[in-house]
Order: sequence, then C-alpha cells, then structure tokens
Amino acid sequence: MNKKTGICMLAGCGAACLILSVSILIGRLSHKPEIKVEPSPAEVPMSEPQQSVPLSESMTVVPPAAYYIGELDGYLVVLGSNQKTVLFETNIRYEFLSDEMKEKVKTGISFQNERDLYEFLENYST
Repeated sequence: MNKKTGICMLAGCGAACLILSVSILIGRLSHKPEIKVEPSPAEVPMSEPQQSVPLSESMTVVPPAAYYIGELDGYLVVLGSNQKTVLFETNIRYEFLSDEMKEKVKTGISFQNERDLYEFLENYST
C-alpha cells in the first residue's frame, strides 16, 4: 500500500470515529428530561399506596418498586430498583422540600410505575 492510500484510510477512519462519537453523545443528551424547579411547593398529595397482590387470607406480597426518588448533590434524582443506579437527574432542589418529605427522600420514595413517578415529579416542578 502506498503512502497516499494509507493516509486516506487513516483520515477516513478518524472521520468515522468522530461521527460515531457525536451521534452517541447526541443520543444520550436527547434522553435527559428537563424538569423545572418550583421554589416553594404547596401541599403535595402523597403517592398512592403500593398495590398488593393477595396470596391468601393471611398473606400479601407487595411487588418490588421499579423506581425510587433519592438525593444527589442537593437535587432529587430518579434511581433504579436497586436504589443505586441513577436513571436521571432532576432540577428539583432538595432544600425546598418540607422536613417530612426530606426524611422520606433519605430512605427512598418508591414507585411501582412511570405514571406514578412522573405525577410525583410534576407536583414538585413548574
């Protein structure tokens, strides 16, 4: 292979890598939801109680939560079912929550589905 062909192939591979990197970055940025902060939330209704599946008259099983609300660097974040994986960050400031809600966030507020999660987030955002 001559020198000119090698340089062209190297330049082509570099351009392909650059295009791939940019497309991956754009894909990741486009999935981050934008939630605005409400400076002083009014009285917010609590999420619905967890649904239970009856086993028998004496036992019930509560399905595991799919999402949790936690706090990271002064903001609320949505965590996965393991309560460690940050699925996405919000713009809702932890400091604006009531003392009661701060305690609940410390232990992790659980949600069974996306609908309940987004209802909660909408109540605290503008």
